Amino acid sequence: MTLYLGIDPGTQGALCLLVPESKGRVWFCDTPQTKNLYETLLKIHNWFRHMQYPLYAAIEDVHSMGGMGAKSNFQFGRNLGLVEAITHLQPWADKIEYVQPKVWQKGCGIVFQYPNEMSTPHRAALRKRTVAKHALELYPKAEIYGPRGGLKDGRSDALMIAHYLRLKYEGVQNGTKT
Repeated sequence: MTLYLGIDPGTQGALCLLVPESKGRVWFCDTPQTKNLYETLLKIHNWFRHMQYPLYAAIEDVHSMGGMGAKSNFQFGRNLGLVEAITHLQPWADKIEYVQPKVWQKGCGIVFQYPNEMSTPHRAALRKRTVAKHALELYPKAEIYGPRGGLKDGRSDALMIAHYLRLKYEGVQNGTKT
């Protein structure tokens, strides 16, 4: 059994542990609070260092962008720094890599089509909905919506990053071996 961990370190990010052999079971941890992220990564580290299963992890290779508030950029940097420190200084994964959003999206077969007149904020919203739709098609039981019905896009991104790893290392297409 191989486990896959997708990490979206953004301010509304998440971690997703994908266990394919358990009928595609997924486990999420949202990352908006640094304390929560630190404790979660330590729990994962302590759990995996005793397991015999291979674990592949991918961290979304992203950066802060202009137009983001100072607080968001600061929190984003803290989340990314914690992920990097815990995964690299206390290695618990067999392989840790960075993957750019366009790479994992293409690898998962996610294609975005925008009308020419669509604004940047509307494009971002369409991207989030498209990724979520694709995630639910592959993993219908994944809890990517909050209790009030709002999309937790960090979860769908983290799940698809984990799925990208699964495709890369197992040659899986749409949940079945190729």
